[in-house]
Amino acid sequence: MEKLGNAIKTGVTIAYDEIYQHKQSLEDLAGKIQEIQKQLDDLTGAAKKRWQVNVYLVGKPQPKIELTFSYHIRNCSWRPTYTINALPAKSKAELNWYAQINQNTGIDWEGLELKIATAQVVTRPEPPFLRDWVIQPRKPIEYSKTRHKGVMAEDALMSMAPQISADMAAGATPPVPQQEAGYAFDTYDLGKCSIKAGESRRYTIRKMELNTDFKYMIRPHATPQAFLFAQIDVKKEDFIKLPKGNATFLVDSAFIANRLFAMHDREQKLFFGSDPQVDVKLTTLEKKSDETGFLIGKKKYQWGWKVSVNNLKAHKIAVLMEDAYPQIRDKRIKLKENFNGTSPQKEDNLLKWTVPVLPQTETVIEYGFSVTYPDEMDLSFGGR
Repeated sequence: MEKLGNAIKTGVTIAYDEIYQHKQSLEDLAGKIQEIQKQLDDLTGAAKKRWQVNVYLVGKPQPKIELTFSYHIRNCSWRPTYTINALPAKSKAELNWYAQINQNTGIDWEGLELKIATAQVVTRPEPPFLRDWVIQPRKPIEYSKTRHKGVMAEDALMSMAPQISADMAAGATPPVPQQEAGYAFDTYDLGKCSIKAGESRRYTIRKMELNTDFKYMIRPHATPQAFLFAQIDVKKEDFIKLPKGNATFLVDSAFIANRLFAMHDREQKLFFGSDPQVDVKLTTLEKKSDETGFLIGKKKYQWGWKVSVNNLKAHKIAVLMEDAYPQIRDKRIKLKENFNGTSPQKEDNLLKWTVPVLPQTETVIEYGFSVTYPDEMDLSFGGR
């Protein structure tokens, strides 16, 4: 019995080893079959049937008749892609717009008259936004489970934001496509195109050179980084709407990032990321309360900051600094400004300083605020 059991055990082990090896072989074959099927679908448009249309004409026989027909096809699409090359030294930006066409209809296109249509979608990448600075009487905090879950869900969605890589497939460059402006979308005539079934081809739609004003945006209370941006103002006669697509951002032809891009306004900011050669430092000079001063029945709180911008580059730069302006929500609260040197512009509860910074030089901006309020008021200082 013992010998019989060992024999059965050995036989079962060998059988399972053989089954496992066969399964591994089948998985490899299944992968190859799937890849071949994909290639076949690209070449044939995944078509299982080929339709035939018969046309019957009534009337006198003619030596020649021209017929035109239209129909919808699947497995064919296009997407816009861009390269945006910032050239700060020349105060210019080179913007190239391409149409990436995927042709999986199963039919070779030979000398086909091709047009593409655009849609209007807007997106804009920007540095972190500043929170509103609100000074008002303190309110009891009520914790809401629903709100907490909503914030967590929003954070989860942001973490799952897709990162799209640029597709730089090479293709023939036809003449500049002619534009036809429409109410809901524009069309561009690419002329005669030849694209094989299963092929992806890129066509150049426009190459533009834009006169651009380059600055660095800093928001010291949100981030210590300095963001290079281009303020574009396209002439009315040169402006065309650009649909949303993946763009490769460059500075002096060096890769910076891939981001979504669109342009539907003549004036627009394009951000090219942070520059480590522009150093920003925020120093708190003053942050204190005065409850026993000469103001009887009043309390006082004051802030003071110093922002140092160090230009480590070999050329002069322009810096735009933004900060939130305090919003007073109670008439009993009195606000006083303290701006040393350059006074900022006020715009939509924002303060904006524009200052030049010479090469290898540090520029300092100092400013602050103070508020007075009734002694019995419990004040919230808005996180500052």
